[in-house]
Amino acid sequence: MACNNISNGNIFNNGLVNLSSPGCGSCGTDDRFLRGRCKVGSGTGGAGPLPILDGSSTNSISVVDVCIDTRNMRDPSILLIFNAIISLPAGSNAMFNFEITRTLVGGLPSSVGATYTYVKSTPALSSESFGFQFFDTELIQGIYNYSVRLAGNSVLSGVSGATITNATLSAVSCINF
Repeated sequence: MACNNISNGNIFNNGLVNLSSPGCGSCGTDDRFLRGRCKVGSGTGGAGPLPILDGSSTNSISVVDVCIDTRNMRDPSILLIFNAIISLPAGSNAMFNFEITRTLVGGLPSSVGATYTYVKSTPALSSESFGFQFFDTELIQGIYNYSVRLAGNSVLSGVSGATITNATLSAVSCINF
């Protein structure tokens, strides 16, 4: 029989790691093995209303960021989950390029992951969700700040006033076993 720790709430309880359970019994796993091996962080934000963007800017626009502490974690890996609502006014055309920057406290920011692109042309008012995930590996211990930014090469034409709302960036860090 497969271990069902996660589904029966032994490991996760309301989004937090529950370390009080002695194990599930069906597979012999001891939940105490997870102590100090997973951490969760989340940040919220948004951007807009945005002006007309022609894609030639060298400046990016911050949308949301999150900080996560991986000190005392051996070989941490971090899963980032980004979700937002993008609203466009009638008659607008958008090509929004989202990028992730990572900063280890005391260090310089660096781009990680791919560029995640949202494209839409709308004759009427439009609002829809957009999201992506990124798994960052081969990290050292420390405090990391991740930021999702709207890249300077993003384009908004036709009508200004697009918004990026309810932006959430969640980070889950676990050790590599």
